[in-house]
Amino acid sequence: MIAGLRAQAIKKIEQTQLVGVANRSLDSAQVFATVDGLPFATNDLTALLRRPGD
Repeated sequence: MIAGLRAQAIKKIEQTQLVGVANRSLDSAQVFATVDGLPFATNDLTALLRRPGD
């Protein structure tokens, strides 16, 4: 999956942190978050954008 490859690449960039994922399907977002170790999954892009970094 392209998104998974991008997530892994972003995790390797210094001073960068993935804080979550948004998808039209909440189930898909939750699976992606679990597989990639992301702390937040939602089907609401605004909720993701408002989430602060940890």
